[in-house]
Amino acid sequence: MKKSESKEEIELVPGSLAINETEEKILLEIRNNPNISLLEISNRLKLSYMTVQKYSAKLREKGFIERVGSKRCGYWRVIEK
Repeated sequence: MKKSESKEEIELVPGSLAINETEEKILLEIRNNPNISLLEISNRLKLSYMTVQKYSAKLREKGFIERVGSKRCGYWRVIEK
């Protein structure tokens, strides 16, 4: 197991892509506030900005979230599967 991988993964829907605890926390923050920035998420979760950036990229790759608009004026869209 890679260092970056969590031991526990949560499977939201049987047969879907699993996400780890940190990704779930980031997803919850985005669901609660689609206009939140990665910096705000890092402050709320007490994680480094780079960690939040890495996990948000993984969530985008897995198809759970997407960014609509620019970094400054955009918002997050949670894609329900």
